[in-house]
Amino acid sequence: MESLFLYVFLINPFLLYALAAVGLVFEANTLLFTIGFLTEQGLFESSIIIPLAFLSTIVGNILWYVYGVLWGNHWNPYSKVMAKLASPFDSQIQHATISTVALTKFVYGLNCAAIIRAGTLRVPFRRFLLADIITAVIWMGTIWPLGYFSGGLFAVTASELRYVEIILLIAVLLFLLAKHYLSKFFKKKLSSSSSSPPA
Repeated sequence: MESLFLYVFLINPFLLYALAAVGLVFEANTLLFTIGFLTEQGLFESSIIIPLAFLSTIVGNILWYVYGVLWGNHWNPYSKVMAKLASPFDSQIQHATISTVALTKFVYGLNCAAIIRAGTLRVPFRRFLLADIITAVIWMGTIWPLGYFSGGLFAVTASELRYVEIILLIAVLLFLLAKHYLSKFFKKKLSSSSSSPPA
């Protein structure tokens, strides 16, 4: 069986870029790690995918913010779940937007909720955008290199391309394990700061 990624790339190289751009709106950490991995394997051009990933992240987060402004209080099932996740951090979202958005970026499931909540709480858009840009730079500067250098640990020759998915799966599983413990750490840090008044 040939590599699925290679097959898609050969059919239409732009399709992988489009899938990456859309995917980053919904699932960020694992996908960015995967993109870094596949960039090292030669399936993405770093000069294209890095700006594209950054732009997709910013645009996606703006869309979640707008969702919060428009529908955050409409108590549909999705808004209700997002509010339940993020409302304990309302004070930090309003008064320490940059640090809160940055910390939640590394907590599974909480960043999207925090961004929607920022829109619901009418955090000024300029402050939100500044926090989002700073967070995206920190986040991409952390996760993408992890994926890229993980890809570099595996020297895959042309005859071994069929194993790329298996190698990637192992790398992603190790990343998810590390993310689980880091997520618990950052969530604990957020919880402890929510119990103290904002600076």
